[in-house]
Amino acid sequence: MKREFEAFAYLWSIHDAIIERYPNASSHYGNYNQVVNYALYNYGFAYTEQQKRDLHQSVSIRNDICHFRHISYNDLELLNRLSSSLIPAKISSHNRSSSISSKRRSKASSKGHLLT
Repeated sequence: MKREFEAFAYLWSIHDAIIERYPNASSHYGNYNQVVNYALYNYGFAYTEQQKRDLHQSVSIRNDICHFRHISYNDLELLNRLSSSLIPAKISSHNRSSSISSKRRSKASSKGHLLT
């Protein structure tokens, strides 16, 4: 089960990297599948062929996780590789994840979903 939790964290970082790069993706499309498809359809030229394949595969992996199916170590490595390739090198993963967490907390707080 630990593998699935780690994979879900990679999926969030991939989702957030796409949203960060293309803000319109979040305003028009909410779920992971729609955000990935939006980015590939509208900005496919910005991704390498490997990233395109990995993004398509990540949707399938995400569906497996959400339907409580176990994923392989290779799936986890694919998500790790994809996540690393989409996050700009100048931003450390620690700073980025804390930044994203604070954005989520403030967004949830403003909607009344977070108790303080």
